[in-house]
Amino acid sequence: MATIFKHEPTGQTLRPGKAWRDENRTQQPGNWQIWNADYKASMGIIEIVQESPPDSRLYTWSYNNNGTINSKAKPLDGVKSFLKQNVNIQQGSFLLQTDWMYIRKIDKGEEIPLHIQSWRDAVRVQGDAMKAAIDAATTTEEMAKLFVENSKNKDGSITKSGILYEWPELEK
Repeated sequence: MATIFKHEPTGQTLRPGKAWRDENRTQQPGNWQIWNADYKASMGIIEIVQESPPDSRLYTWSYNNNGTINSKAKPLDGVKSFLKQNVNIQQGSFLLQTDWMYIRKIDKGEEIPLHIQSWRDAVRVQGDAMKAAIDAATTTEEMAKLFVENSKNKDGSITKSGILYEWPELEK
């Protein structure tokens, strides 16, 4: 959550380190942020703690003057299309890293190392699983749960949830 400061009489958003003019057009110093809370209040400066914005991949949103958020879920079909396109782009980018080995095989007859072929197969399987999960989601809330999140447990271990953009790693 971010904190912003507003000069209530003029509606200006104040930036630390930047001078501003009050309602009487008197220029105030750029170091106004060092003023204590009582003096800021007497000058009409209010502190607004903004809510954390929702995931912009899933929602359109905007801040209200009081730091709250207006948000609306994006159309699910558009979100699904966008996310599947990203999966395809990432998958292609991963596979591109080893495409040269297939050209070399055709050109020189050199075999593809087994771990490379296994990794490429795993990337394809994971991409298909991600797209299937995207297709299966019926609500924005279900879609949000598809993104990988790491949660720290009480014992210090990490629990992962979600599937999106969790790709197999190529072992060397």
